[in-house]
Amino acid sequence: MKRVLVGFLVYGVVVGIVSVWWWHLSDVPFLPNIPGVLLGDAVYEASIDIIGNPNSAQAHYTIPFFLRKPEVYLPVSAALWGLIGAACQIILDNAVPRLRRGHGVAHGRTGI
Repeated sequence: MKRVLVGFLVYGVVVGIVSVWWWHLSDVPFLPNIPGVLLGDAVYEASIDIIGNPNSAQAHYTIPFFLRKPEVYLPVSAALWGLIGAACQIILDNAVPRLRRGHGVAHGRTGI
């Protein structure tokens, strides 16, 4: 089972939901999700510039609901932490079999 990937993905969804909720309570970003919040802010700004109307006094309402603050934090956090988990899972999947086969200097092999 891909436990690392699933763990990161679940973490991303949970901190994304908490970040949406937290945004209404505090001026400080939800600290365990700083990367997700910063990337979410960037996606929000890019969404207004690309698909919204940046010249509107109500530019926030010219983009779809799921791209607005704070709702954007959920999908962005899930995607970001899921990608980090996928990268960790790929590294783990490639490293563990090599370690189990005994490759390396500890068994007198240098790989040269």
